[in-house]
Amino acid sequence: MQLTPNISSSLLKPNCKAELPFTLQDLKAAIPSHCFEPSTWRSLAYFFLDIGLIAGLYAIAASLNSWLFFQPSG
Repeated sequence: MQLTPNISSSLLKPNCKAELPFTLQDLKAAIPSHCFEPSTWRSLAYFFLDIGLIAGLYAIAASLNSWLFFQPSG
């Protein structure tokens, strides 16, 4: 009696030798050059946006942690 399914080993291994229809240079050429220019101010804006979202979600979680989900035992 066989307990494990009979799966061909070729289905489990990815085909790593397949050639892609494009190169990394083609991919980089398709993206506008201004996307590769670093911007400190934009990076800081995204950083503080992330911090604000995390703080907001933390505040919501802290306020929901009071009477909404916990019933008094008694």
